[in-house]
Amino acid sequence: MKKIHSSTELYSVNQPSAILIFSLFLVMISCKEKPTNELKEEAQTSVSNEISVSPTQFKNMSLEFAEITENTLSEELKVTGMTDIPPDNIASVSMPINGFVKTLTHNVLEGKFVAKGSVLATMQSMEFVQIQQDYLQAITHTDYLEKEFERQKTLANQDAIAQKKAQQAETDFRVNQNLIKGLEAKLKILNISTENIKKGEIQANLPVFAPISGFIKSSNINIGKNISPSDVLFEIISKEHIHIELKVLERDAFKLQDGQKVVVNDARFGGEASGKIFLIGKSFEGENKTLNVHVHLDNEAVEAKLIPEMFVNAKILVEPRKAMTLPENCILRENNQTFVFLLKNQDTKTVLFEKKAVKIGISQNEKTEVIFDEMIPQNTKFVSKGINTLVGLSGGEEE
Repeated sequence: MKKIHSSTELYSVNQPSAILIFSLFLVMISCKEKPTNELKEEAQTSVSNEISVSPTQFKNMSLEFAEITENTLSEELKVTGMTDIPPDNIASVSMPINGFVKTLTHNVLEGKFVAKGSVLATMQSMEFVQIQQDYLQAITHTDYLEKEFERQKTLANQDAIAQKKAQQAETDFRVNQNLIKGLEAKLKILNISTENIKKGEIQANLPVFAPISGFIKSSNINIGKNISPSDVLFEIISKEHIHIELKVLERDAFKLQDGQKVVVNDARFGGEASGKIFLIGKSFEGENKTLNVHVHLDNEAVEAKLIPEMFVNAKILVEPRKAMTLPENCILRENNQTFVFLLKNQDTKTVLFEKKAVKIGISQNEKTEVIFDEMIPQNTKFVSKGINTLVGLSGGEEE
C-alpha cells in the first residue's frame, strides 16, 4: 500500500532547496552589477583635460608650438549698405502750369546723360499764352497810367477837388506795377525771358529744361500727353557726389568715428576698394535700430563706377588696439566652444598637455585675440600644428 504524503510534508522537504536557489540568484545579480559600476567609475576617471604621452610618442607626433604675442588689431565691423546720392543731386522735373506735350528731344531715354539747361521737351499751354498776353498788356498800359498819374498830381496841387482823381490815378499806376512784377515772377519760374515779350513776341511752345546735369532715371511723358503741376515728367540723378550708405547696428554705434577706414570688396568695380567715413547719422532708424554711415571711396575712378541703389558688403575698421593673440590654427572649436592645447609639463618620463577653454575676440591677419579666465605663465607653449592628433587622444571632434 502506497503512502500518501500531505502537502505540509512536501513543503517542509523542498524548503531548503528553495532557499538555496534564491541565494544563488542574489549572488548572480550582484556579480552582474559590479562590472557595470566599475566601468562607470573608470569612465569618470578617464574624463580629464590633461593628456599624457611618452617622450617617444611626443617625438613621433611632430608637433609645432606658438607663444602668446601682443599685436595691434583693428576690429572689423561687418556691415551692409547701398550706394546713395544726396537729395540735392536728385531732380524731379515737372511744370507749374497745365498743358500738353508738344515734342520730345532725342535725349530723354533712361540712362541718357543730359547737361544742365538742355531742353528735354516742349509743351503748349493756353495758360502760358495768357500769362504772356497779360504781361504784354500791362507793360503797354504802364506808360499811359504813369502819365495820367503825373497829370492828375499836377492838377491836384492847383485844385483841391481834383485830389480824389489824383489818388485814383496813383492807385491804378501802383496796381499795374504790381501786376507786372507778379507776371514777371511767373515767367521767371517758367524760365522765360521777358525781353521778347516786351517786343510784342508771344511764344506758343514752352520748353522743359534740365535743372541739373546727370542721367535720366525715369521718363514719364509722351507726345500729346496732358500734364499738370503735380505730374513728374522726368527724374534726373547726378553721380557727382555718389557715395555708400552703410547700416550699423545700435550695439556698434559707439565704436564709430569720422575718418575711420572702410573696406569694400566687390568684383563689380575691381575687387577691394578702401574709403573713409565722412558723415555719421545722429538718430536710429527702423525696428532694428540702425545708424546711417556715409562713406566716400578713396579712388574717384572706382567711385564713378558705382550705380545708385547698388547693394554692397563692407567692413569698418575700428580704431586699432593692443591685444594678446595666438595664431588662428591654435584655436580648437568644439560644440560652440573654443579651446587650446598647452604644454603643461615635459620630463624624461612623460609629456603632459592640457586642454584649456579660452574666449576669443578679434581675428585679423591669421592672428586671434585670446582671453583666459586665469593668468597664463609667460613663455607657455601652445600647440599650433598637429592639433588633430591631440583631439583624437582627448576624444573630441574638431569642428
